[in-house]
Amino acid sequence: MALTCTLTLNKATMGAGQTPPPLATLTVANPNAVPVAVLGGRISFNVTGLPQTRPPYSEVLLPIGPGQPTVVPASGSTVIGPFPIQLQLPVTNYFLSVDVPGVSTPTNAQPSQPTSWSIQVGGRVQGSDGSDNIITPATITVTYINPTP
Repeated sequence: MALTCTLTLNKATMGAGQTPPPLATLTVANPNAVPVAVLGGRISFNVTGLPQTRPPYSEVLLPIGPGQPTVVPASGSTVIGPFPIQLQLPVTNYFLSVDVPGVSTPTNAQPSQPTSWSIQVGGRVQGSDGSDNIITPATITVTYINPTP
């Protein structure tokens, strides 16, 4: 039987480029009658409503290994983390901007773009029982400064 994995974040909103980064905590529950070890996992990011759109981010390694809780007891749960997640969104949305001759500041070619993105943070966890488990995601809203035209 699969493990139940849930990710939580220590904040629901953040400004792009804000430090320190948000911290994630992964709770892994085991409904099985035998303990299961967490062998690995991968954290992923998606823009809410745009399932194929991934914001720039740094790869996240789960803090598992020597000295860390990696075995989920039978009919119990284990908390992994907290660990930082690094969304590498620009402070402004210059990635939507274009250079205009004679203008010193890039101009937003799409001024109707929102000034924030809702990003789901989820992923997968592999168990020693052979299970590949989907993490129930958490959502964070990232706001950025829209450059003036």
